[in-house]
Amino acid sequence: GKYVVLLYGVPGMLLMMSYLNLFSVLILLVIKKILVIIESLANFTRTCLKRLRGRPCGRGKRLSSFSISVVLAVTSLLMLIAYLVLMSMILASSSPNDNFLKALYFYVITMTTVGLGDIAVIDHQWYGVSIKVLIVFCIGLALVTTVFGAMRGLAEANRKRVVKATKLLAEKAKAQKNKIAGKLRHDAHDQGYNET
Repeated sequence: GKYVVLLYGVPGMLLMMSYLNLFSVLILLVIKKILVIIESLANFTRTCLKRLRGRPCGRGKRLSSFSISVVLAVTSLLMLIAYLVLMSMILASSSPNDNFLKALYFYVITMTTVGLGDIAVIDHQWYGVSIKVLIVFCIGLALVTTVFGAMRGLAEANRKRVVKATKLLAEKAKAQKNKIAGKLRHDAHDQGYNET
């Protein structure tokens, strides 16, 4: 029995990880496209308003990669929270023994794969309920993965921002050092002429 579990468990885990990665990448891609459309509409509106007022129209500002990463992280987190609340409300309203907080706890524990086992689905229609919970779990786990992917993207964008700022500071410090060294050489050269 153990070997059979290993035989189908390992490929199953690999397939699930690839599914989650693919689904989260697709969700982030859709959110990014929506963000680009909103940004384009905002720039178009600004341009039209400037033309109506008789002002010169320039290109609209583009969002930085860090700003896009922040929007993606916040949006994916809000999507996950909305999904958890909605599914918890549905579960609480469909079962007379459950309340909203118990259902929310169940979904959070299940979707984060902690699975403490303190709450189990007990129903005379266990098979149907299990299928519903499995579908909700798969979608919710993909959303959890999306949040983690967005947070990883945010950390990467922040790292790039810090590296860029560090390079800029290093260039300014080098320029300042060269300026001071040049001034000291100039002063030393002037003092050498003055002493003779």
